[in-house]
Amino acid sequence: MIWRLIYNDSSIIDLLETSDITVTPYKIYESLNIEDCFKVIDSNKLFFIYQISDEEFILFENGTRTIIKEL
Repeated sequence: MIWRLIYNDSSIIDLLETSDITVTPYKIYESLNIEDCFKVIDSNKLFFIYQISDEEFILFENGTRTIIKEL
């Protein structure tokens, strides 16, 4: 299984763990761990909300990460 980040210059299309083939017109970044995908989100200063649990999320915004408890 690999982590696959699918994105364009302004937004995240998808972030998923998969062993399947992905065909897309967007950019794809692949890694064995999710943290590398997070670093790509940070370095490209993309906006994204990643759900950690039922109550916690990571908010990515302008190259920073914030843990939030509710949306």
